[in-house]
Amino acid sequence: GESIGMAFQIQDDILDYTRTARTGKPSNNDLREHKVTLPLLTVLESVGEERRRELQARLARCHEEDESVEYLQHIVENEGGMEKAARVMQEYLARAMSVLSEYEPSEYRDALANLCVYVGERDRLPVQLGSGFLVRIFDLLSGFSAARLGFPGGSADCPIGGGPL
Repeated sequence: GESIGMAFQIQDDILDYTRTARTGKPSNNDLREHKVTLPLLTVLESVGEERRRELQARLARCHEEDESVEYLQHIVENEGGMEKAARVMQEYLARAMSVLSEYEPSEYRDALANLCVYVGERDRLPVQLGSGFLVRIFDLLSGFSAARLGFPGGSADCPIGGGPL
């Protein structure tokens, strides 16, 4: 569960920088709120101290300056921030799929695997799969528990986060 959640959040951060994403939210909202998310963080970590201070100063002005928002959006796009964040997201999804592969096939495992796919490509999949896709996944997961997977102690015995999935 934790790996899927981390991947979901990173994809959300990437989509915030993606002008063509169909998320229903304005792009670059995190910049306007002065949030340092993974795409920007990877750029900040890869530059020298003077450049980092300049980029942080731009971030501080994003609430009132569209020029600073556009500048940072351009920097994140062109200095590999989105690609680096996407690699981290894919690592989390690979971990989640690896854990899922340890379970017997079931509609619950399939739902979680489909959720991993959705997270990785969520700016496109709802249109392709139709609105019932997520409803079906969350219907299946609403009764999902470690006990149903065969852990005798329920959540306490579950290797994924030690709690309800």
